[in-house]
Parts: sequence; structure tokens; C-alpha cells
Amino acid sequence: MKKHRGYFDSVATGTCGVKPDGSIVTRKSTFWKWIGWPEFWRYFWFGFNITLGAFIGVAIFYGLAYGILLLEPTL
Repeated sequence: MKKHRGYFDSVATGTCGVKPDGSIVTRKSTFWKWIGWPEFWRYFWFGFNITLGAFIGVAIFYGLAYGILLLEPTL
């Protein structure tokens, strides 16, 4: 928790992204320190699997509905 001390104060005062000496922090260093590659891939695969599961669920539902409509005249 110590490394985040004063973070919200800097957001409130608008000094976020500025080092104490006045230089601007580059976006790459702060973003990749914040998320990192392992978390990026973990969330990427989670989103991919959720999307794939939704696609399969919709395909099954519409496959059954279409099959019922095709069989309806024979019943």
C-alpha cells in the first residue's frame, strides 16, 4: 500500500503523470508497470473464452430453433 500513497492526491490536483522534478512520465513506463504482460494475456484469454462460449450458446439456440421450424410441417 505504501507505493500508492499520495496517488489520489495527485489525481485531484491534476499533477498525475508529472515527476517531482517537473518532467512528464512517459505513458509506456506507467502503463506496463501497472498491468504487465501476464495480466494482459490472462484477461485477453478470458475475453476470448467468454466470446467463444457466447457464440456457441447462440449457435446451439438458433440451431434448435431452426431445426424445430424445419420439422414443424411434418408434425
